[in-house]
Amino acid sequence: MNLAGVVLAGGKSRRFGSPKAFAKREGKDFYQYSLDALRPVVDELFLITNPELYNHFDLHYMKNLTVLNDSPELKERGPLSGLWTAMNAKTFDWYIVLPVDVPFMETRVLQQLVHNIDGDTDVVLPVVASRKQPLVAAYSARIKSNIKRVLDSDDYSVARLLDMCQVKYINIEEHQPFYNINDSTDFQVYIHNDRESK
Repeated sequence: MNLAGVVLAGGKSRRFGSPKAFAKREGKDFYQYSLDALRPVVDELFLITNPELYNHFDLHYMKNLTVLNDSPELKERGPLSGLWTAMNAKTFDWYIVLPVDVPFMETRVLQQLVHNIDGDTDVVLPVVASRKQPLVAAYSARIKSNIKRVLDSDDYSVARLLDMCQVKYINIEEHQPFYNINDSTDFQVYIHNDRESK
């Protein structure tokens, strides 16, 4: 089974005020935390962004990393467009997706996703404190046509895709790896808590 890691870094970051990919925790960019968490789990990595941000990424940050722009025809179509772009770039059995704004994510959490992959499942999706986490999940290449169908519709939400798939939900007790930085207040709170815990 071959695996690709997909970091979604094309969002507008409106609430944050600047591109979250380049916010820093302990001197390291958020996008680098996502790549580092994925690297031990996958065979290749894709970072999906947009033309405005493309040249700001370190294209040589690690081996087997490809930085791609979202397909132009899918502009403003949300996170599924990033997954679709990666699937179109190269075929793997499974794609492990991470957003760019989870700088506390740990490799062992992603390994739990991989360990739960089986032949009857299309998506392995964690549930944390009763909340589904579709942007930290494993997606089978089998659902590529379903993704395209959703993206070609008026409702291109991840929820609609999940309704079309066999989803295995796994409960994860830890909250911290899933801390999602939406705005500068979140950022200050989580960074403070991170320092306090050390």
